Amino acid sequence: MIFFCEDCGEKNDLDGPPLFHGRVVFKCRACGYDNAYAYSASREEGSRAGAEILKEICSFADVIGLFLYHGTRGVVDNRMPDILTRADVETLGRTFTQTYAQGLSRYIDIHGLCVVMADKHFTVHPVQAGLFVVIAARTPCLPDGVRKRVVELATKRG
Repeated sequence: MIFFCEDCGEKNDLDGPPLFHGRVVFKCRACGYDNAYAYSASREEGSRAGAEILKEICSFADVIGLFLYHGTRGVVDNRMPDILTRADVETLGRTFTQTYAQGLSRYIDIHGLCVVMADKHFTVHPVQAGLFVVIAARTPCLPDGVRKRVVELATKRG
């Protein structure tokens, strides 16, 4: 999709706009300006199904929140508590996915990653090439229903 920089007017061709709370967020490729403006896009059926799956995962009692992180676009869907800033979530996503990739480079049969931080359990699962779901939970083991929905998410997004 094409988005114009609010500062210099340069045309930026983005592969799937990076949305955050209903706003397109991107850095202009020409001038480096950080753009953030309201945008509502119609979603494809697969994206709608993916959004419903994310909503259902968040409804489990032990789940605190979740977000989708793309290796090049950053956070593409954020359902974490408001106490975390966008920069916090970006840092978590970048760190967790880099750690996953490092482990995968050495052990090819890794299917996910679990990190414990401040009594919160973060589970990282790839759902597409370059796209990960990060789930924050109160317990180390995700319920079977959550694990099944994560697998389903991988087939619905795209």
